[in-house]
Amino acid sequence: MKKVIIIDASVSPSGSYTHLLLERFLATFQAKNKDVELSTWNLNELPVGQISYNTQNAGTFFSVENSDKYIDALKAAHGVIILAPMTNFNYPATLKNFIDHVFVANKTFKDKYVTKGASSGMLGNLKVVVLGSQGAPLGWYPWGDHVNSLRGLFGFAGVASFASVIIDGTKLLYKDKSKSEVVDMFAKQVDAIANEF
Repeated sequence: MKKVIIIDASVSPSGSYTHLLLERFLATFQAKNKDVELSTWNLNELPVGQISYNTQNAGTFFSVENSDKYIDALKAAHGVIILAPMTNFNYPATLKNFIDHVFVANKTFKDKYVTKGASSGMLGNLKVVVLGSQGAPLGWYPWGDHVNSLRGLFGFAGVASFASVIIDGTKLLYKDKSKSEVVDMFAKQVDAIANEF
């Protein structure tokens, strides 16, 4: 049975661009994959998404409950689907908190500070799909490429299979369309990625 984890970092309720992309993705993926165990981690509701790393909790931050449990689940999973709308030119803070909890030396990557490129990832089993959105068109803020940042992070952790769909320009390009109509414009891209997942 394939284990697939949905990591929901969207601050919007259902009906957002990323949630609608997820609905489309799952419809296509589950049509061909009947034997799937889906889990959803809503980072808006879980401590792993709420607790940020700081001087007050540095000694207890990487706990079994908020780090090891999630790392073990990632290592056992077929893949993850991350809902990541842009927030202030980056992915949401809840996702940053989650990443801080699970990107742990010698658990998700082998720590070898000997020379550049000497570290190696430990999540090579994992397929990652990011479903993103952003108000500005792609390229307007090259320093704010949140999906590419996630690609780099997961690549560092050993993930070779990374795909993404990003609906960009939501504040400018689609004023005359509903969110569902916009998502339909990306249907072929979503379906192609879902069929390869």
